[in-house]
Amino acid sequence: MYFSKDNKLIQLIENLLSKAVKYGVSDEGELIIKEYIEHNEFGLAFQHLIYELNENNINISHGYYIELKNVADFMKIDKNDYRRQLEESILE
Repeated sequence: MYFSKDNKLIQLIENLLSKAVKYGVSDEGELIIKEYIEHNEFGLAFQHLIYELNENNINISHGYYIELKNVADFMKIDKNDYRRQLEESILE
């Protein structure tokens, strides 16, 4: 079966979002991110996910951070655009 890059991104970001909701991202934040995904605004969806985690001081596991990093790498997002915002939130 063939998957386009867009389909892969949708799957990856939806997976990150599902986990972020479990960490405590609000319903409103989830809705905004889903709207970005629906409009194929994957960069904005990722940026808003990072914003929600950072703005709400949500702690994340190191494993989740690695998942975020891997998706950012796949999307070719510069690590300086998200790393500093999240590093303090990683639980040891």
